[in-house]
Amino acid sequence: MLGLGPGMRMRLQQLGYSTIDDLAHAEPAHLREALGEISQLIDIDAWIASARRMRG
Repeated sequence: MLGLGPGMRMRLQQLGYSTIDDLAHAEPAHLREALGEISQLIDIDAWIASARRMRG
């Protein structure tokens, strides 16, 4: 999914984001909060936008 490493994919799955469609429907603020401090190093908005583009 989006070139994410295995650790981040696992974390997203634990949070309920198992598919590109799940991520495409994510609320950025909720995902930032759920990921905690690591979200400061990640462009969450770009992840969601990329997932939306991939969905078609």
